[in-house]
Amino acid sequence: MDSHQRHSEVIRQVFLQSESVCSAWYRLRLLQIRDGYVVEKSSGSTRGRGQMEAWFRWGLEDAEKVFSKIVQKKTKTNRTRVYRMGSSSTQLDLFASEH
Repeated sequence: MDSHQRHSEVIRQVFLQSESVCSAWYRLRLLQIRDGYVVEKSSGSTRGRGQMEAWFRWGLEDAEKVFSKIVQKKTKTNRTRVYRMGSSSTQLDLFASEH
């Protein structure tokens, strides 16, 4: 177990997938770390791995707002690429050992 896994706890996570030609996906996790909370985003597609970003917040309420805002934005129906919630936790399990 590496130091990242020992010092963080997953509070919430979602796996979003689009019906786009490139099968784009988006994983979002809300983590509690020693000094606060992190919203961590990973994205990619069949064309390859996209990017990772993270946003730190001191309080859980603020971190949950960031998490919810991103999910709402990505699942909005009037977007060019609409993401939908993954139907299985298996997809999340595939990414659990990334770090």
